[in-house]
Amino acid sequence: DLTRLKKTEFFNDYLLPQQQFHQLGGAIIKADTWCTDFTFLRTDKQGPFESSDVEFLRALMPHLKRAVQFERRFAELDGRHRGSLDALDGLSIGIVLLDDRGRILIINKAAKRTLDQNDGLTIRRDGVAAATADQHRDLCSLIAAAGSTTKKEGLSPGAQIGIVRPLGKRPLSLLVMPSSTNAFPPEARRPAVIIFVSDPEQKTQTIPGAFAQAYALTVAESRVAERLMQGETLVQVAERLGVSHNTARTHLQRIYHKTDTSHQGDLIRLLFSSSPQLLLTR
Repeated sequence: DLTRLKKTEFFNDYLLPQQQFHQLGGAIIKADTWCTDFTFLRTDKQGPFESSDVEFLRALMPHLKRAVQFERRFAELDGRHRGSLDALDGLSIGIVLLDDRGRILIINKAAKRTLDQNDGLTIRRDGVAAATADQHRDLCSLIAAAGSTTKKEGLSPGAQIGIVRPLGKRPLSLLVMPSSTNAFPPEARRPAVIIFVSDPEQKTQTIPGAFAQAYALTVAESRVAERLMQGETLVQVAERLGVSHNTARTHLQRIYHKTDTSHQGDLIRLLFSSSPQLLLTR
């Protein structure tokens, strides 16, 4: 009541110096660990609030509640988005997310470092571009095919392409894959294509023993998987490991069987999702 309020420190130290005497308000939302309140204040000279003011606030409260709920939900989604970007930036392999028109939505730090070199692969207003006309055409074709799969208008599981670097470094290796749109609302500008950008000039990553142990991979199979993670083709893997193409293919088929995958896109997704620690930027 008013008599008790006038005896409180809140009234004497805060309200009284500001000449705030009459109050009208209430709790917009109450939760277990937080509460949002809304309060009107008037001086003693202005007089008490009237019944029409009370009715106005009562009508306003549901709108205030929706606004607070929207703000908290937006903040939560923004926090998840920023957390996802931080995770992508922590990877040493380049990742570029494109929409269904091939335009860049997200590019992590590793990919940006590679593309900023302007050596074989560059950023344009309409997406990513290869240095030569033929490779650019092939890259656009892979992106379009992956985008069609995402939209359920195609069946391409993704493919690899090597990008020649005019400055003489070893070619970049790109893995172009369809994305999943299940986590995005239909009206959102959603990722449709994922491009993994591997620079062979960067330090090679290795598969941790925990992953090899979990899927019972042999030493030879682990080496094949490691090279595939670097974006190399199976032919390149065979040459680098000094084995025949048939031997490398046999190892790959055994890896598919042990990891319950059916193609390189599935396998690489599994490797990245199961072994985040091996991709941290050094």
